[in-house]
Amino acid sequence: MSLPQSRTWTNPSWFSHLNRNNGGGIVDLNHSRRLTLNNQRDLFMTQIKSSLIVLMFITFLTQAADWPQWRGPNRDGVSTETGLLTKWPSAGPALAWQKEDLGKSYSSVAVVGNMIYTTGTKERQEICTALDSDGTLKWQTTYGRSGLDNSQSHARSTPTVYEQQVYLISGLGDISCLNVVNGSLVWQVKGPEQLQAIGHEIQGFAESPVIVNNKVIFTAGGEKTSVVALDRLNGQPLWQSECYGGKANFLSPICIKSQDYQIVVAATSNTLLGLKAETGELVWKHDEDYFAVTPACDDNKLFDGHNLLQLNQDSSSPTTTWTCASKVGIGHFVRIDNRLYATLREENKPFKLTCLNWNTGEVVFNNKSMPEANLITAEGLIYAYDSKGKVSLFEVSDSRADLVSSFRVRQGSGAHLAHPAIAQGRLFIRHGDYLMVYDIKDSQTPS
Repeated sequence: MSLPQSRTWTNPSWFSHLNRNNGGGIVDLNHSRRLTLNNQRDLFMTQIKSSLIVLMFITFLTQAADWPQWRGPNRDGVSTETGLLTKWPSAGPALAWQKEDLGKSYSSVAVVGNMIYTTGTKERQEICTALDSDGTLKWQTTYGRSGLDNSQSHARSTPTVYEQQVYLISGLGDISCLNVVNGSLVWQVKGPEQLQAIGHEIQGFAESPVIVNNKVIFTAGGEKTSVVALDRLNGQPLWQSECYGGKANFLSPICIKSQDYQIVVAATSNTLLGLKAETGELVWKHDEDYFAVTPACDDNKLFDGHNLLQLNQDSSSPTTTWTCASKVGIGHFVRIDNRLYATLREENKPFKLTCLNWNTGEVVFNNKSMPEANLITAEGLIYAYDSKGKVSLFEVSDSRADLVSSFRVRQGSGAHLAHPAIAQGRLFIRHGDYLMVYDIKDSQTPS
């Protein structure tokens, strides 16, 4: 199995080989289990040894997985990186470089090849910045209007890099496509004016776009339509769903594959929707107040941050298998094998790093108290960036979580809300108008 020759930047077939997806974070419901970590590593190393990617003006041998969109290749916070440090120095991993003046942001980064893309807000406008692997500025482009008031002054949408384009959604609902090489605007759709989109009353539009085949999915949340699919090449509407009530919210959509067709899973503020990706036709819906969490799906089961839903082949409404005692917040969750990890708390009690059984919802352990944190995972370890600015590395066993290493983020200002990312042997942390990049590759690992 080898990569197609001479494809530019992100290749959807590459992600389908590596991540059992079909581009844009699609999960196959008929696959009974995910590949084990070892199988993923073996497949990944096989791809590395046999594949050469040609990226415009730079040719290099792929040594690590990209992180091309919100929460990684599958939008689930799982990195396929190998050979990373299992313990950091007391002061934290080495800071490779840092960059400031990127605009105020709660968003994460997208990393493809040797390029890094991130968003920020300056003077009520949102900008996308492209940096190379050394932190050198390549371009910076204004792509949309930020929110209406000060609470929406930070960019929230993480760029999605697909083929030769970068896709973005601004806080006021401008959907934009930029040229990946020079940042020029390819097309833009103003959501409120052209689609009658209505954002969250406090946070505006905060989702990160998902690409499904040739479509950009956008949760409009208006009185005319709930979800819209735009042609990714020109921004023209391909379909608009019916209106199912509720405004847009934080939840970034995913795409899953049923037996007969692909399903876009999106949510307004009060309804989780399963829509046919080709037409926008309703397959199922689940009514509940929805907030922040990008769902995860496997083997006909979907976790929405509160409930594990059984998806039925007859397209009837999902049935609830179990319900979590407290909803997962903006920190999201990660799944390792058949366990879910998130920072949860009981009423009036501190947050704890909590492990839940995927199949039953049973609390396996919650021995580690900590602030609410944004979680990702690589090689079975959990990376947590918490609301107090502490970045921690946890090892988890059958019965407990153990803190291995930690350090504090001191650059930047404001709330610590951005999600971390891992790519090319590096850990990426955003705070305020700063981006910090840390070397976490184990130098003792054979190349």
